[in-house]
Amino acid sequence: MEPPARGAGRQEIREAVTVGRPKKRAVAERRRTKGGTRERTSGARRTTSPKGHPRWRPSLTRDQQLDLLGLILFVAGILVALGLLAPHRMPALGPLLLGLIHGLGGGAFAFPLGLIAGGAWLLVRRSAQVPRPRPSFLLGLLLLYGSLLMALDRLGGLGGAIGAALVQGLTENLGPIGAWLVLLGMVWAGLMGTFRLSPERPLEWAIRGLRRLRSLLPDRSAGEGFSIRPPRQAEPVASPSPPDRSPRILGEAEIQEAPEAAGIAEPLEDREESEAPLQIAPEGPKWTLPRLEEILDPEEEVEIDEADLREKAHIIEETLRSLGVEARVVEVQRGPTVTLFGLEPGQISRGGRSTRVKVGQIAALADDLALALSARTVRVLAPIPGRGLVGIEVPNERAARVRLREVMESEAYRSMASPLRLPLGQTVSGEPLVADLTAMPHLLIAGATGSGKSVALNAILVSLLCTCTPDDLRLILIDPKRVELTPYNGIPHLWTPVVVEIEKVPRVLQEAMREMERRYRLFAAVGVRHIADYNRRAEERGEPRMPYLVIVVDELADLMITAPEETERRITRLAQMARATGIHLVIATQRPSVDVVTGLIKANFPARIAFAVASSVDSRVILDMPGAETLLGRGDMLFLAPDQGQPIRAQGCFVSDEEIRRIVTYWKGIRGLPRPAPGRERQGALPTPPSARSKPEEATASRAPVPAGERTGEVEEEPDEVLLQRAIEVVRLHRRASISLLQRKLRIGYNRAARLIDLMEARGLIGPPEEGSRWRGLEGLNSSSGAPSD
Repeated sequence: MEPPARGAGRQEIREAVTVGRPKKRAVAERRRTKGGTRERTSGARRTTSPKGHPRWRPSLTRDQQLDLLGLILFVAGILVALGLLAPHRMPALGPLLLGLIHGLGGGAFAFPLGLIAGGAWLLVRRSAQVPRPRPSFLLGLLLLYGSLLMALDRLGGLGGAIGAALVQGLTENLGPIGAWLVLLGMVWAGLMGTFRLSPERPLEWAIRGLRRLRSLLPDRSAGEGFSIRPPRQAEPVASPSPPDRSPRILGEAEIQEAPEAAGIAEPLEDREESEAPLQIAPEGPKWTLPRLEEILDPEEEVEIDEADLREKAHIIEETLRSLGVEARVVEVQRGPTVTLFGLEPGQISRGGRSTRVKVGQIAALADDLALALSARTVRVLAPIPGRGLVGIEVPNERAARVRLREVMESEAYRSMASPLRLPLGQTVSGEPLVADLTAMPHLLIAGATGSGKSVALNAILVSLLCTCTPDDLRLILIDPKRVELTPYNGIPHLWTPVVVEIEKVPRVLQEAMREMERRYRLFAAVGVRHIADYNRRAEERGEPRMPYLVIVVDELADLMITAPEETERRITRLAQMARATGIHLVIATQRPSVDVVTGLIKANFPARIAFAVASSVDSRVILDMPGAETLLGRGDMLFLAPDQGQPIRAQGCFVSDEEIRRIVTYWKGIRGLPRPAPGRERQGALPTPPSARSKPEEATASRAPVPAGERTGEVEEEPDEVLLQRAIEVVRLHRRASISLLQRKLRIGYNRAARLIDLMEARGLIGPPEEGSRWRGLEGLNSSSGAPSD
């Protein structure tokens, strides 16, 4: 028996193992055969020519080719322009140039200008992609060029043979007037086709130009028009003479000096009551809101480069396609700061089946898109809330300012029926962003230094001062930095002058809590549950309205560092309970850390605005999600509404220092009007109900009693004995004394109530103010008689 051939056993074993796996066996056999190798190499891309020589490829890139083309066009344009000026010096081009001059006249110079402009554009472009011209663009250029030839022929016979033929044909068939109408129509249609202008856009430009020209000439015609720049001094009421104004100014100086020494600022209620315009004194004080065009600057024009937008859309599509993601840009929305490109995910083929591109694939390519677009950062919305598109937000090369007046004059702002509507800015799509503070009901603003927090606070305050009178709104402004909110000192809306000392802030917040509790007791007595219901009943009965109270804190971090427990406890209690009483909080901080924006505070501030921050950790503290770290600063913000799960990107409203000065000057001018005669005052005609006057006596209470003759600038009659006896009875009945108590029970103003308190203290009827309280104890009134005890 012959021995088995060498390797035969292994072959049998291999065949036995591969039984039942015909596919794998076939693949293995094909790989071992030369035919399989030939099959594999035959389908590969051929990289050499049939003769074995490498195929020639151009050594210039696409960008370099366009640069070369631009240089050629630029030089050719200059040569053609020189040839048109001196055709006899260019024998090679002389006949062609003479023919152009004969046929087109002065319009022949448009050819070299076009060549120079096209070459220059190619040389300075920023992308290797050149957009294809639209048919409407080419048709528009043709109409404009034809109208140019006709205009040159009509003005001086410089339109050449073509221009003369066009003018002659139109004049013979339509007459001179008809020819001019056709010429104007060609110009209009050419502008619309070339620049995509709507028919009404030129009319809007003309109207805006006339308005701007009118605003620049404020004093040329007396009684006509008004100036936008100069601040408004007063409403057109009866002009008071200087002697009548001076006693009131001195009185204001006396009132404003007292809070400085007291530690907590005094209210301005009596000044509002006593300084109503003279002609409306029998009905009590009346306030007139300022006109927006006299306070706020107009909106700024923004030019939109549609070619640049189309180029960026093309770059986005090409970049995604090169990375294996098919998507198509279906819409572009240009905002003040960023432009939103709406992408529709495409289809990709896998295993013979067509599947849709995953949204996560596009979101993961944000850095690649930023690199391709040469952008600082790119934010991907995957997907756009409520839309079937993926959004890509690309920063604009030049951010546009959103003027406060532009948002306040929008339909969205005017149609909102809320006393505390806030113009926040413009969204990415250019729509105004308006919110209702009563529905929030509190607002938290955070962001790094220079990101736009203080500008946002000023925009909110200026908008409220433009739409609310002191009868409707009172403000408590807390500014530990002593910079942003101090210019508002002196306006009648202030419950107390701006608080700048951190030690006084807990007392102010405590007084706000007491006011909240007092309002709840008043609601229970009247039988209502909300400030809107209370004001509605007050209007039906002819009683004063209860004003809203907005507390604005510019820097929360300083308060949390000084008194964290007290600040957190009082802010939390106000945020939890004060909504129904019309008390709202607007708090800003530049340090969004967990020790400043605590969980308890954040839970009671569902409405938040995040400006640019340093890291995603800070963004999560504000919004509970990342995103604020990609913002661009200078007003770029994310607004998280209480009823929405995703934040809205917007550009905040800008308000200048000059606009702030105008609104403050306006309300100070109204406040400074002389008071009506004492006999013409109507009892109870106070600008605010008792709710706004129940707390700020601490400043006056801490003063030493001042004799009647030593009150600086006080031009008032000595309180009569009857009123003093009534005040003594009120104090004896309630067993304690305060200015707000006399104001409520006697229905008098702040100055008169404070004067009565000073007189009773000077006579020994009441004692000095208690420590940390506005109340005064009784001394000479402990006996049953109203006379002081000896």
